[in-house]
Amino acid sequence: MNPESDFELAGLVFKLIKDEKSYKENQGYIDQLFEIYFEAFTEEDEREDKGFIVKRVKKKKRRLTIAEEDPEKPDYDSDTYIFLCILPGENKVAGGLIAEYYPVSKCILLTYIFVDKAYRSKGIGETLINKKLRYELIERELNGQVNAVFLETENPLLTEVEDSKVLDFQDTVRKRFDFFRKIGAKWIDIPYIQPALSEEQQPAKNLFFLTLPQLGRLQYGFKLNKEVLIAFLIEFYNSLIFQASGAEDASKFINDLNYREKSADLYRIVLSIEIADLLEDLDPKGNLEHLEIVNLFALKDLLEKEAIKETFDPALIEERINEIRRNLETSGIYADGYLFIRELPRFKKPKIQMGKASICFHIIEDAFAGMNEASPPPRTQPAPENQGDFSYEYCPFFHSFERDLFSLKYHGGYLPFFSKCRDKFKVRVTFCNKLDFISEGRKETCFLDMDDGSPGANGVYQKELECHLNSVHFFNSKVKVWEIIFRPAEGVFLNEFEIIQFNKYFSGKQEKYYPNLKFELIDADKYLGVNKRILGLLSGYRMLFDKYSDPRQQIEEADLDYLKKPMVVKSGTIQIDTKYISQPGKDKGLIFDEEKKILGYFNSILNVSEENSQLGTNDEIWRNIYRFIRLCQVEEAISVIHDFEKIYKRFPIINYVLEAFCGISLGIFDFERMEYEEILDTLTPRAVSATDSSMIFINRAALVKFCHDDTIFASSYHNIGMSPYLIIPSSLLCHNLHLSEKAELIIKQGVSKNDLTVKKIKGLRLLTANIARKSINFKARIRKIVEDYLNIKILPNVFQYPTERDIYEFGMEHWGTKASISEINRLKNNLDSQIAYHTSVRQDIFELRVTIIFLILSFIQIAQTLFEFTTNAKLKITIFVLIIIIAAIFSIVYFYAQKRSYYEHD
Repeated sequence: MNPESDFELAGLVFKLIKDEKSYKENQGYIDQLFEIYFEAFTEEDEREDKGFIVKRVKKKKRRLTIAEEDPEKPDYDSDTYIFLCILPGENKVAGGLIAEYYPVSKCILLTYIFVDKAYRSKGIGETLINKKLRYELIERELNGQVNAVFLETENPLLTEVEDSKVLDFQDTVRKRFDFFRKIGAKWIDIPYIQPALSEEQQPAKNLFFLTLPQLGRLQYGFKLNKEVLIAFLIEFYNSLIFQASGAEDASKFINDLNYREKSADLYRIVLSIEIADLLEDLDPKGNLEHLEIVNLFALKDLLEKEAIKETFDPALIEERINEIRRNLETSGIYADGYLFIRELPRFKKPKIQMGKASICFHIIEDAFAGMNEASPPPRTQPAPENQGDFSYEYCPFFHSFERDLFSLKYHGGYLPFFSKCRDKFKVRVTFCNKLDFISEGRKETCFLDMDDGSPGANGVYQKELECHLNSVHFFNSKVKVWEIIFRPAEGVFLNEFEIIQFNKYFSGKQEKYYPNLKFELIDADKYLGVNKRILGLLSGYRMLFDKYSDPRQQIEEADLDYLKKPMVVKSGTIQIDTKYISQPGKDKGLIFDEEKKILGYFNSILNVSEENSQLGTNDEIWRNIYRFIRLCQVEEAISVIHDFEKIYKRFPIINYVLEAFCGISLGIFDFERMEYEEILDTLTPRAVSATDSSMIFINRAALVKFCHDDTIFASSYHNIGMSPYLIIPSSLLCHNLHLSEKAELIIKQGVSKNDLTVKKIKGLRLLTANIARKSINFKARIRKIVEDYLNIKILPNVFQYPTERDIYEFGMEHWGTKASISEINRLKNNLDSQIAYHTSVRQDIFELRVTIIFLILSFIQIAQTLFEFTTNAKLKITIFVLIIIIAAIFSIVYFYAQKRSYYEHD
């Protein structure tokens, strides 16, 4: 064993092939290595020619590069090293690693790592990288002069394989990702394209670009130096372009190369890195008030889409990036030159599809949200909506449902609000199979692997949905809640991840994910004259439905409303009929693979004979699931909880369905990590409405109902889009939440308005009655406005049925409306104290003025008395001046004494 190049560990011999001498000594082993290499890498565009690899290995190494001799003519030709893992007794190669060192950027690329199938899962790969590579190459050969270590791996969703090899390929990729996670690899999220390895090959567009942060010098934590990455990519690209060109003189070839002109792929990548550098200093903290963030994300999306095209001119994007950078720098925001590196992507396959599911967005339109309510109202106001106009109130779809829900008080002439069914149309929704979010403190990326192959090369796919537009008009507050309801069109299904993406617009905020849906009206022209408002709502999704803006913030956009009223997505409602849930590729309703076995297990636990089952097998299983979820919430049902846990763990499909229900309810993508206890905590239905065929959950800003063969849902599915018994109470909760938040902001403005208080006024103006009067008037007006919100605008529980009353009460509590009202009352008491204080200040000012006047009059009387005892004119003048001076001194001393007491009191 050669001590300079060989390394023995756990009975295996590792050899380093670094030059022509070591190559000749181990040529037999190298031939075996390349046999394994060609078996492991079957994609020709990803596999480098053996001759190129051997040529670079045998090339004499130079520690002094052309770059050091002449910086204008760098040598981009890399040094290549091969590691061999040999079984000493058999003289057989078990695996190997090929690494390239780029001397200008001082970076290593792990070009290939592979292990013979017979010797995998024995720690050979980890030893090659974390021991052999670290010590033998980085420390000994390169003296630690390595800035970063990079590697590539396949994206299975973008890699085409023969149908007969799909399962083997997916298994290989999964194991490869598990291995990379084990050795500490992280993902650099850039639209990476490997340049062509030869003139005959094509650029590889199906690769992830990874790094090993523990092996580099300039990396720390989860950040990577941007300049190191760009320097490596330029050197790497130029090296491969030089090899593919067949040129003899590297320096002459490269000196004439400008990557901005001759390598559009590299240009795109560099621009993406510049965008990421800016975004990492803006986005992680949630500073979404910067409009530049929206622009940067839009440019990032454009680069990722253009990265799959052959022709691309990114000069305009570069100009826009520089403009954004200058704008940010003027506001004191500078990029730090580092990029976050991510956990390796995970691949998830949707396992259930829903043919009958509706998602409702509740969008607030506040007529007075843009006004300063503390200022006097304008002289001309729009006429109040006529409650007596029956045609204005009446809606053939909502009227009977609404009147059925209202308690007796509202069955007379007075209505608190009314709903109208506006329109129905088709919408084409563009989904993305790449989901970026933060979970448990880590940046995660999930790729959806669709069975139908719907995501294209750029990961975008479309589905046609039916869309219903309803509106709820609230008389007292002049607030309108728009209900935009999406449901699958005939023959279309929504999977669990797609519904969660909808949910993200109004809930699921613990994962920092900005929805990436795009909405497009089908046959939009025919709606131009019919309903311009909804056309504006949907075609203007850049404002209402943009993934980079917080959907709860108020937005003002002329295209959305002729009156320019701010609009905001506030909450949402989801309803799913489980009778129409199936597994992808199966008929509707077929979800359970072992339905008879599952039903038999349920019946054995419940002591129910098979002949007593009245429904179909799947229907009966669903009934049992609903029944067990309901019974698990009963304190005495400990045995039921244990029995259900056995079922949950025994049948993976039930396990997954419950996890998916939690994901839909909470709006989270990593629902598969939930434990059984977390599932029970999440799936806690409202006891009043829970039955063997339905359950309602309220989580964050979402109202979710799972039902089975629901007749109300069926009767309203094609005209309203969802059960009115859900969206009507949900709209009321949305309305009250919006008004309570607004009232809280208004009263905080009044309580914190210190520029009109006594303490802030300087000099003699300190105790002027005018200032005190302004303070009282302002705060009194704020108090009146807030009382109007609490007593008139925010509506009480208007429903008569227990289910809707429970939704209202729990929703007011759970969504924080009651807490907001309590805070308003607390602040109102504070405001009352301030008003009382200012009233006392005004009274004290009046008393002070009266005191000073009496003091002056007293001195005048003294002067008159003294004048009677003398006839000397000069003496009278002297006495008068002295009296005036004394009166002034007494007044000033008294004034400042009072001023000091006010300061101490304030």
